Parts: sequence; C-alpha cells; structure tokens
Amino acid sequence: MIAVISDDDEFRRSLRRYLILRGQYPAGKVAEFQLSAVTLADLNPYDHLILHVPRIHKNGMDHFGLAFCAAQTSFFSNKSALLLCIDDPKDCSFSFDKLGATVPVRYLRLPVSRVDLLRELRMKRRSIQEVGMLPCQPKSFPVDEQRISLGRHLDFYSALNSVSLLVGAFLSGELARLTATESITRIIRHYLETSGEFTDNQRKQMYERLAALRGTPDEPDDLALTDYVHNKTILLIDDQQQFGWGEAIGNIFYPNGCRRDLGADGLPVYHEEGRQGKVVCASTQEQGLQFLASEKEQTSLIILDLHFGGRDPAGLRMLDKIRNAQKEPDDLSRIPVLVFSASYGASTIIEAFEDKKADAYFCKAIEELVERKHQSYEQTLKEYFRIFRKAVIHSCHKRIVRFRSKSENHIYDDIRAWLNQFSPESRKYALTLLEHIDFRDTAKIRELCRTSHEKLVETIKTDTALNAFYIGVGHPAKSGTHVLFYYRHENLSNDKIREREKNESVFLSVHDLPHAASLLSFDKGKAFYKRHKIVLVDDIVGSGKQFVEEFERILEYLPFLQDPEFHDSVYYVALLGLPKGVENIVKRYRHMEGRIFIGEELSGRHQAFSEFVFPSPTDRRNAKRLIKTISMENELYFDKEGRPRPFGHHNDALLIAFEHNTPNNTLPIFWAKKEKWMPLFERKE
Repeated sequence: MIAVISDDDEFRRSLRRYLILRGQYPAGKVAEFQLSAVTLADLNPYDHLILHVPRIHKNGMDHFGLAFCAAQTSFFSNKSALLLCIDDPKDCSFSFDKLGATVPVRYLRLPVSRVDLLRELRMKRRSIQEVGMLPCQPKSFPVDEQRISLGRHLDFYSALNSVSLLVGAFLSGELARLTATESITRIIRHYLETSGEFTDNQRKQMYERLAALRGTPDEPDDLALTDYVHNKTILLIDDQQQFGWGEAIGNIFYPNGCRRDLGADGLPVYHEEGRQGKVVCASTQEQGLQFLASEKEQTSLIILDLHFGGRDPAGLRMLDKIRNAQKEPDDLSRIPVLVFSASYGASTIIEAFEDKKADAYFCKAIEELVERKHQSYEQTLKEYFRIFRKAVIHSCHKRIVRFRSKSENHIYDDIRAWLNQFSPESRKYALTLLEHIDFRDTAKIRELCRTSHEKLVETIKTDTALNAFYIGVGHPAKSGTHVLFYYRHENLSNDKIREREKNESVFLSVHDLPHAASLLSFDKGKAFYKRHKIVLVDDIVGSGKQFVEEFERILEYLPFLQDPEFHDSVYYVALLGLPKGVENIVKRYRHMEGRIFIGEELSGRHQAFSEFVFPSPTDRRNAKRLIKTISMENELYFDKEGRPRPFGHHNDALLIAFEHNTPNNTLPIFWAKKEKWMPLFERKE
C-alpha cells in the first residue's frame, strides 16, 4: 500500500490518479494525506510513502516535513520505501545528509521535484519504481542494518571519473567513439538534471576530458576487456547510488549494444542482448547481500564502491559480510572482490588486502594520477583505463594468482601469452575453461590427504601404522607417488612407522614392487595378509581407466591378490574423484566395492564440457569442436598406443591442476608443452 503526503492538492491528486490509471496499484491501495494534518496512525498501514516537502532553507531541519521524518525514527524503521519530492532539491544537500543519517528507512531514494516526478511519470511513461520507489521486500535484517545513507545526487567527481574511464576506453581502442559519446552524454545529462550547472572550474575539467574524444584511438588489444567478462555476472555495490559508474562499466563491458533494464528484484541491470553476462547495480549493502544470497553461484565478480575511511568504515564491514555470507573454507570458490578506492594507499584498503578480504583495487580518483604523472591528458586517460582493466582481469584470475609462485605481473603476462595462442573465435571458450580450472595448492592437498585417510581408518579397522603397506600409483615421478609423500607426513609420521621402517619398506611405488618381493610375497603366508593391508594411494580418479591400467601392473607383481581370499586386503585412496570413475572401477573389480575412499568428490564443475561450465548446448558443442581442433593441430597429447587424445588421458577432459603437477587427464591445452604451444600449468613428466 502506498500513501501520497503533500499539502499541494493538485500534486497529491494527480499522482494518486496516475498510480491507479497505470495499473500499478489498485484504487484501494493508494491513499492521499495533507502533510500538515497527517498523523502516525493515518500512515501506519502503508509500506511505501511519497512525501512532498516544499522549498526549505539550507540551515537544517527547519521545515515541518523534514522535522517530521527526523523525529519519527522508530516509526519509519517499519516502512519499506520513502521517496522525497523537494521543490528545489539542489539547494538542500545539507538537510538531505542530516536526514539520511537519521531516518532508517530501507529504501531512501533520490530526491526529485514534484514537477520532475510528474513529468517522468506522464511524458516519459516511466513507472514509479524506475523513478525511485522499489517494491516491498521481506525484511530479513535487524533495524540497525537497515540504516543507509540518503541517496545523493550524482556528484561531480563521480561524473568526472566515470567520463574519464569511458574516454580512456575509447583511446585504448576498446570502445567506439559513438558508444563512448552516447554514454558520456547520458552521464552529463543526469548530472545536470540532479545537481545543477557546472561551475567554471568543473566545466574546464570536463571539457579537457571531452576534448580527448577527438583523438585517435590505439589499435585494440588482442584481448579486449569484454572478452574477459563476456559471460560473467558482475555485482556493483555503490552506497552513493551513483548513476555514472554503472553506466560507464556497463558500456565498457558490453560495447556492442549495452542495454539498461530493471531486473526482477528491481535493481538496474546492464547487459548485451544475446550474451549471458550482466552488470547488476545495487545501491545499498542490503540489496547487494540479498542478490548474493539468491545468485551466489552465478556471480563471478563483486565491485565494491563503499566508504573505506573513518573509524568504522562501511567498506570493511561489507567485506566481512560478503566473506561470511559465502562461508567458504578456502579461497577456491570465493567470489573475487574488486574495491574502488578514493585514494592510493588508503590504510583501510591495505588492511583489506592484508586480511585477504579484497582481491584487487582501483583508485577512481583520476586527479591523483594527473598530479603524479607529467604527461598529456590523453596518455593519462589511457593509463587510467589500463589500471582499471588490469584490476578487473586480476580479479577474474585471482585464484590462479593466489596459488602460483610467480608475482602477479608475471601471472598476468603468462595468462595473456597463453590466451594469445587461441583464435579470436576460440578465445572466449578458453577464458571460460580457465575461469573454471580448479587449482589445488599444497595446503589443500594436505587437507585432502587427512580427509581420505580418515575415511579409510573408519573402515579398515586395524592399526594403519603397523598393519598396512602404502603404494603410490604410477611411476615414481608421477603425482600418485608425489601425493604419497604428503599422505605419509599428514597421517603416518609417528614413532610406530619409524620403528617399523628400520626392518621393512612401508611406502613404495609400483616400480618398487619387483625389488620388494621379499617384503610383499606370498611366502609371508595367508595369516600375514589377513592382518596386513595394501593401500593404493593416488591423486585423482577420472574415468577409472587409469586405475585399471595401474592395478593390472600391480597384479603382475603380486599375483596372489587375485585370489578371492585376499580381496579384502586391498584398498584404494584418492584425493579427488568422479563418481563415474569409481563406478567403472567397481564394475571391473567387484571386490573393490566399499574399499575406495575419495577425499573430495568431483562434479560437473570440474569437467570441461559440462552444463555447469557451458550452460548453453551451442557453446558446449562449439567449445568442444574448437578445443579438439587446437589440440590436434598442435599435436598436444597422444597416449601410449599413439592415439591422439585432444581432451587428455582417456579423454577425461578434467579441469584440475595441482601445485606440484597437472594430471594428464586435464585438458592438454593447459599442460602440454610443444614447439608451438606454451602451457599455463606445465606438466612435469
């Protein structure tokens, strides 16, 4: 229900009539009240309020309407939205700030004049939601969390910096002159409508930027920024509700026909028809958290433009809420956060990075760059855009940067060089695959070793230090044997093992077995192997075929294991595995059912051509065709029989990389090193 409150009878009745005629509200849901006569009891049933306040003075809360709002804090805390109509908004900023700090309404929207409001509704045929009101939503946060700053006009420096970014994108060859000009026109028009005319100094600064539009743009980069974000859902949280940044970022990310619409949740959305990606603009912290709660899995990047200064910075509080809301135990699945800062080297920004809450930052104050760099405006604007571009790309690939030993600049160069090997048609698919690669560092490997061993201990019901032999699957240089090193140190580094190793080998590779026949032989007797178990340790189970190959070799050295009497003596432990691979192993070796322990079960997100990675069937087909062509043309990988395997060993097409090595059932485009192919995660043979 909505209430229109004004002492102007004509305005009040016109607005009520419009809301009913346009079908936005039934007649019984819209009421009108005189401001000078309204009581709290009158307004109690209404969730949405439109309050018209006549011209007021600059010296504070000296008008009844604003004083009424400020005095009724507890009353307004139960309301969902308030739209202020001020006869002369541009002269009242002091009162707005004061009111915004006092009234805890969930949605306190941009003040507009009553004339402008009616013009927007009648002539431009816009809805009340587009002008300022938002639909009522369930309140899931305490009242103190609903306190938000009053939405301000588009301030000059936000307009200037967003215009600078658009001009920089044009000069860098990533945005057409016409697109940049149209977007800049919308930003300037919005500023003039909400904040008034430019001062002489402001006009000079803006003209310096606009003059650069006459310049000649550079040749576009082989990898445009739009290539990196073409399929991403990006959330922009801006507590100042500034029009400029959403407009600039939306047009830069989607330069071939950016559209601005309202999403189902009432938030502005910038997108390009025919593409999956979008930029969603939240003007309050609460809106941002609600969006994340509903679309966490789809969100690839968060851009945070909040206040990071003062004793209790809103930006740091929001970072904490974002990380707590995700509840991720590690860095692998976290959504990267790019922070917009008003200054280089701000202490709170440094604190955010030290605590690993933020992943990259961009200083939006171009004036600091102008003061530090003695160069032309064109060069400064290009550099401004390049800094922004690099911050976005680093954020997108932060997970890779986080676990690689090289510096961030080297990683950026490596990714760029790797992507440049692909044709423009296949590059976007390569980027999508790269974004889904699951890179496991040493700490995660150790954690998986502990998890898989705990599952083993629950079933084996024997002293694993005294009564088990551990065999790393594969060649001594392969990952299975490498993992055995971590497995031992995490689970079996104790006095029992050390004492036992004085007399016999406990940890072996498959290639050690011919030399360990005296230790692992039938001569020990059935009783020995009824008591002692053989645990095969591996890094990953893909299709299961690789385990079958290795297990057949083990049976050649230890043929007695084929005897049904010894079937309960063999166990298999792997850090990662696909359920299908485990099923294939059990189909081949029935006695292995219930004896395979996986530290973490893999899913479709780890398979290159799954619906999780490429939701569109067309994209899946195109990606598979193009990656196969690239792999075949560059002869990236052949199996032992000389058959091409464009998608890795047994064509498993996995997206897994370890810090110590990359499995060969991961796509070869990531790990194969050839004369004309540079890998990103080189496999060590």
